[in-house]
Amino acid sequence: MLFGGDGIFPSSPSSLTSDSHVVRVKLRRDIQKKDIKVRLLEGRVLEIEWLRRLKGEDIPVE
Repeated sequence: MLFGGDGIFPSSPSSLTSDSHVVRVKLRRDIQKKDIKVRLLEGRVLEIEWLRRLKGEDIPVE
């Protein structure tokens, strides 16, 4: 599984056990369980959502 972007590393393996499928996704260290939302959408799509890392600081211009 290869995802670019913020948080998922390219070496995220998937596997098959005798009775289930397993997908492992390695996230950034600062992500906690309370920050993750998982949904099963129409069309059997699994959606995983977590907060994005802020890229900088907003500085007001006068």
